[in-house]
Amino acid sequence: MESHRRNLLQKFKVTNSASQIHRATDELILDQILSHGKAGAANGVMKLQIGKQYAFSDFYVFQGAKGIKVKSVTSYCIEI
Repeated sequence: MESHRRNLLQKFKVTNSASQIHRATDELILDQILSHGKAGAANGVMKLQIGKQYAFSDFYVFQGAKGIKVKSVTSYCIEI
């Protein structure tokens, strides 16, 4: 989910340091979080302080079933 914030803040020319990312995000709503074996997913809405809202979905593939290390992430984000 940090990648969504980074991409959005870069789009609006805000430096992507962690402190600025957290300050620019007004609210993060997680609707669903699922995991099974080596796969996981999350979706929700991110509201920025500039008044824009984005729906997102993240799909994770972990290196092992315990989910300690992420192997890959696929993310989708749309303005709502």
